[in-house]
Amino acid sequence: MMCVVGVVLRMASTSPAEPLPSVLLDGIGNVANSATNFLDSAASMGLEFKLRRFLEKFRVRMRNGIPELGIPPLEPFTLDEIDIDTDNPEIGKVHLVIENLELRKLSTFLIDRAKLSLIGPTIAVNISIPEILATGYYNISGILGDIYPLRGAGPFEMTVSGFRAYANTVLGYARGMYLKKFELDFSLRGIKIYLENFMGGEKIGQIMSQVFEELTPEAMDIIKPDILPPIQDYVASHVNETIHHLTMRDLFRVLLGEYEFGDITHLLIP
Repeated sequence: MMCVVGVVLRMASTSPAEPLPSVLLDGIGNVANSATNFLDSAASMGLEFKLRRFLEKFRVRMRNGIPELGIPPLEPFTLDEIDIDTDNPEIGKVHLVIENLELRKLSTFLIDRAKLSLIGPTIAVNISIPEILATGYYNISGILGDIYPLRGAGPFEMTVSGFRAYANTVLGYARGMYLKKFELDFSLRGIKIYLENFMGGEKIGQIMSQVFEELTPEAMDIIKPDILPPIQDYVASHVNETIHHLTMRDLFRVLLGEYEFGDITHLLIP
């Protein structure tokens, strides 16, 4: 390709009085653009492969955590409490508290897309989890659709199928790395749920549980604007605490597989 461009340039220099035909100029531009796109694509593929390898290493470490960085086991993943308040005309007014939440099978995630760009720099990841098992204790109250009163408290079990998550971040540096921009989104295909003592354990509770199962995917999209911001803030704050002591060079060495997790302990823990 460079030879062709060189020949064309020499032809142009020997005939300065005669402008190059527009067709030829367009051809040169197309060749140059094709070469640039090819190099960008090759570089992107290489970075994507390294990011995928990093995520695969992280998946293996989820069961035991990363003690050298103070990260506890993430399989199962546990949360002490989640508090959800929604007042939506399409759903109603609902208050839900979940305690001692335990999520299993998160480490079975599949990497659908992984993009690492030096521009920004930007990291974008799409993952899917075929099935998630959740247990814990719930306490719910409110009115569903301004018609049906909701009440219940006790243990619950839930199976989430077809969970997909998307994360996109632009990194910044100010005396340490931080998430300059962070976007998170998720969806699910369906759920199966058992709520003990829901609606007093009466027959209506079983019926309402079935209603929840059918409506949850659509209802989740409706209330997502209410619940996503606190989730994004929670994730971003914990990530920022972890990467604040890294330089840009350190971070890319980790993502590109030049460092193992244990090699950066001295960087993350001052």
